[in-house]
Amino acid sequence: MKTLSYSLLAVLLRIVFFLTNALPERATFILSEKLALLFMFSSRRYKRRIRKNLQFAFGSSCDDQQVHDLTGKVAKNLGRIFAETLLSGTKKRGTILDKISVHGIENLDHALSCGKGVMAVSAHLGNFTLIDVKMISTGYPFTMLVKESKYPGIAKISREVQKKQGGQFIYMDPWPKALRQIMSSLRNNEIVCLLADENKKDSETVVDFFGHPAPTAEGPAVLSLRTGALVVPIFIVRHTDSSHTIFVEPHLTPLLTGNRAEDIFTITTAYTNVIEHYVRKYPDQWFWVNRRWKKGKIKHRKPNRTAKKSTMHAGESHSSQ
Repeated sequence: MKTLSYSLLAVLLRIVFFLTNALPERATFILSEKLALLFMFSSRRYKRRIRKNLQFAFGSSCDDQQVHDLTGKVAKNLGRIFAETLLSGTKKRGTILDKISVHGIENLDHALSCGKGVMAVSAHLGNFTLIDVKMISTGYPFTMLVKESKYPGIAKISREVQKKQGGQFIYMDPWPKALRQIMSSLRNNEIVCLLADENKKDSETVVDFFGHPAPTAEGPAVLSLRTGALVVPIFIVRHTDSSHTIFVEPHLTPLLTGNRAEDIFTITTAYTNVIEHYVRKYPDQWFWVNRRWKKGKIKHRKPNRTAKKSTMHAGESHSSQ
């Protein structure tokens, strides 16, 4: 039944994508927002998960009214993401991209000047699907690492939309092929971006996120240590006038020890802290549906003195925003 449901959803998405070319832009946004709100508030599972995550992250400071309000804002944001993603794959692409500005581009230029490529780290914040498209349109060799749906119909329509967007993507499955593409991009002094805010229950690296241990993607740290590529946090934020800003942070400067396990922990902690900073600042734009703190059969690594110093140093770059 689940497979059938997703097959039907793929057909629906294809129809919606076709209609997006004909519908006025405003109508596309209104329809997407209404559908997202209807879905979110009719789903007990997702409402319960969002409530649990918000209260886990913010504690007693997040009451029932705040949970309700944030749930509605998260739903609207998801609706806007859906509309913008579809529109950016049509002839209206230019209109969407013109609403995006880039702040801190000099930080990316500096990281590229080192000649070893850049490991960009981002999160499911704002319309993250537009980062790659905008950066490429600006002239940067930017590639986004993407995890595809396990349902063929959804994966196929997603690839079609991504192709029409004009972005550059590396698909994580199969991983050996993806890794070869990542390494090739970094050797060519290009930018590879990975979303590092999802739950990775099989990860051996567990760092604090909102004061709670969370299994975290260590890929950017591992690849940075392996290739010498600098780690640069990049996020996109939506404004009330429907415009967006891509914030490019200075590259992380962790204090490394030469111990691989400790250095992976140090770098992962550093970029997780930057992600937390942005989520705290824009909580209505993060994907609270993810079961971020779910753990697998792993042990939490306690940060050593070096990791603590590194985390504080890495946070200096974004604390002034």
